[in-house]
Amino acid sequence: MTKDEGDRSSQSAAALGVGLTSEEAMRRINEYGYNEVTERKTSKVVMFFKKFWGLSPWMLEMTIALEWLVGKYLEMYIVIGLLFFNAILSFLQEEKANSALELLRQRLRINARVKRDGKWDINGLIKAGAFLGILMVVESFLLLYMGFSYFGLYDNIDQLHTFVFNWLTFSGYFTVRERKHFWEYSPSRALTLSIAINMMIVSLISIVGIPGLAPISPTKLLTVLAYSFVTCLLLNDLIKAFLVRRFGMEL
Repeated sequence: MTKDEGDRSSQSAAALGVGLTSEEAMRRINEYGYNEVTERKTSKVVMFFKKFWGLSPWMLEMTIALEWLVGKYLEMYIVIGLLFFNAILSFLQEEKANSALELLRQRLRINARVKRDGKWDINGLIKAGAFLGILMVVESFLLLYMGFSYFGLYDNIDQLHTFVFNWLTFSGYFTVRERKHFWEYSPSRALTLSIAINMMIVSLISIVGIPGLAPISPTKLLTVLAYSFVTCLLLNDLIKAFLVRRFGMEL
């Protein structure tokens, strides 16, 4: 092994542990370009006119020329219409196929997390987590406002404790800790059964009451349950999946 090869091997081994420096990454981008395959897209106008070039279009075009030479103009117009109909139909089918292919490419797009200057790039994760955290704080205050305004919990601190206890419990159950939408995952039967039993126990405790948690009415309990379902399992899950795509955190 030569000295240069040994130096490169040492640099590669070091890069595996701490990652590339920002300067080295930029140097490689300038030297080799980005790690991607550049796709050349053909103009739609060019794609359409290409439909008039080929074995089948040539046969129709020759037929048009022959009909014109012998003076059969009606038949010529019919063949012209057939030529354009085939071209338009073929163009639309190709556009539909290209759209489906582009959608497939978007879904299969791979985003890699990299290590720069000895640190992992987790900016997307931090941004998504911060946004969802702020959103849940806002939702919590909104639920408190509902409790104060519609259920009179401002003057009943003991029931307020139970009200908040239900929100913290149900919101935890309805928060899906996966990158995709909740319907794309199927929890195990054991997990589903465990959550159902826990929710029944929490509901029973909330209605009957225990020391430290005053009993609340079924209406208040169902309000918190429905609110948790709508905000965490529906709204927050949609926003979470959007943020995952937006910040390139798909697996």
